[in-house]
Amino acid sequence: MSSVVCKLDRFGGSACHVIDTVRNLCEGGIAFCFLTEGSDISTADGEFLTASCLLSPKWADA
Repeated sequence: MSSVVCKLDRFGGSACHVIDTVRNLCEGGIAFCFLTEGSDISTADGEFLTASCLLSPKWADA
């Protein structure tokens, strides 16, 4: 099963919330694609890109 999210920053209010939610859902077998960021976290490249986005300064105050 997979889920498509338009923008990573619309998925959760903070980086911690997004990480926890995505981790829990992935453990349940759900893969994610974030369209704006162009990342599919079912791949190593997509997982790295998503993590990089979450570490960006825009999430620092979240």
